[in-house]
Amino acid sequence: MTELKTIRLESVKPDQTENNGFVEVGVYTPGIIRWAKEGFNPKETALARALAKAFNIDSGVMIALLSGEVDYTVEDDAVVFKWPCDPQERI
Repeated sequence: MTELKTIRLESVKPDQTENNGFVEVGVYTPGIIRWAKEGFNPKETALARALAKAFNIDSGVMIALLSGEVDYTVEDDAVVFKWPCDPQERI
């Protein structure tokens, strides 16, 4: 039987300290996902693969998210959604 696991794609808070002359900036995940969904083309998956790598999730999961196959909610600064997984799989 397939279970649903909750996936949280967290935002990155900016680091206000200088690092070699650069100030790190934050990333607001709900805005990035919304922007990527608006421009998503299922024939061009490079953006989905890059975002999947950045968030350390499978590219198929990101493609499903960006295509609208999976609904998500925004909780605080995170994108949250459910994804089927094998209950024997350790995550």
